[in-house]
Amino acid sequence: MPAQLARALKDHREVQRLQRSKDWSPWVDQKKAAHELVFARKDGAPINYRADWQAWKDYLKLAGVPEGRVHDGRHTAATTLLLLGIDPRVVMEILGWSQVSMLTRYQHVLDEMHEDVADKLTSHWTPEPEPEHNVISLTDRRARHPWGAS
Repeated sequence: MPAQLARALKDHREVQRLQRSKDWSPWVDQKKAAHELVFARKDGAPINYRADWQAWKDYLKLAGVPEGRVHDGRHTAATTLLLLGIDPRVVMEILGWSQVSMLTRYQHVLDEMHEDVADKLTSHWTPEPEPEHNVISLTDRRARHPWGAS
């Protein structure tokens, strides 16, 4: 988890604790398991899905991002991780996938990725430039090799 997100979540937890109502209690699911939800109402219950959806839309608008589904965030996360060069197996684990087919469904190849491949191939196939002359000064040699500087 990025350090900025970890810090934001810790701060959120502190604010949430201060805002709890006297009626607060952990939310209990259908299997009778109690949960202290990260995003909850003041009484500990899950927030209304309509309020969650509206908050998502508000954040997108504030960020100047086109409207999209909450689920589209998973596509963005997968693509961003691919763009950063994260190993596909690690991406699968982060997003909770057990099948490689999910990786191909969620990761999108961007123009920047094509350009990166082109740049890598160009530098791979570009020969080293020939020196302008074959005279090497002792000072240059010592500067390039620490063992020769003494």
